[in-house]
Amino acid sequence: MTRSAPKNKPSRSAIRLGFVPLVDAAPLIVAHEYGFFREAGLEVRLAREPGWATVRDKLAYGRELDGAHAPAGLAFAMSYGLGCVPRHCVTGFVINRHGNGVTISGELHAAGVAAPADLPAFVKAPNARRLRFGIVHRASSHHFLLHSLLGRAGLRIGEHADIVVLPPELMPKMLAAGEIDGFCCGEPWNSAAIALAGGYCLATSADLCRGHPEKVLLVPAEFEAARPAEHRALIAALAKAGAACDDRANRPAIVDLLASSAYLDAPPEWIANSLVGPFHRGHGKSLADDELHTFSGREVNRPSSEKVDLVVGQRRDCGLLPGSPRRSP
Repeated sequence: MTRSAPKNKPSRSAIRLGFVPLVDAAPLIVAHEYGFFREAGLEVRLAREPGWATVRDKLAYGRELDGAHAPAGLAFAMSYGLGCVPRHCVTGFVINRHGNGVTISGELHAAGVAAPADLPAFVKAPNARRLRFGIVHRASSHHFLLHSLLGRAGLRIGEHADIVVLPPELMPKMLAAGEIDGFCCGEPWNSAAIALAGGYCLATSADLCRGHPEKVLLVPAEFEAARPAEHRALIAALAKAGAACDDRANRPAIVDLLASSAYLDAPPEWIANSLVGPFHRGHGKSLADDELHTFSGREVNRPSSEKVDLVVGQRRDCGLLPGSPRRSP
């Protein structure tokens, strides 16, 4: 894949797009670096943000960002005003599906936890302690995925495990320090925990909810109303970038691009573990590449009522939407 020269003049006003340092931000970064935004007549400025709370607040208050790479559930959280000032946001493009993992500490793995079904024996043993897991945002897919994993193991949040919210790139450090026993997060931070903290990836998001939409292009409704042509151009550029990201021949070069200090600022081997594969899940075990990252295709990128129902249902199951008490796992 070669970087293309701009063909059109950039738009009169730069579009500010936020991203959090994750592998699934690749389509934004590729569209920017390889000229796909400029080919579409857009001037886009990317802004690296530490976590989803920052993205949420900047979008909610209309400061600094016009849109962002964001968890699909954040659109509903912002529209309902869950944890922020309500602001109606929309999406016309799903960036990817899957890409997350649940990683546990080496201590849990050494105690015999190698699959979700092994957790009850650890948690319910004599003198056992309650576990603590990290997620990146309560309205993200990670909350539901962890809720689902614990539920399948017969464990209850609040009784057998607590949940804390942390920025993605802090997860490996907190696991290494013993502040958390595990986390659900996007790549490359599972791979980082495996490399740095002796972690073990207990399950991927494809294991827990196959085909789930993950990140979307999230913009305030006012942006779509005021700049509809630019919104469509953003979507077209991201679709082109997503197809480039799904071309296996391009992925080694994309790894090097993502690893740079401007973007993920992480060792290439962490990024390559999931993006190029095979995915080494820790402690000598590998997982065949089975849709760890999927960025393109009509069924991936197209918003649909089925995807809306899935995302809303997941948040309802976690008790995040008004009038929807959480189901006990």
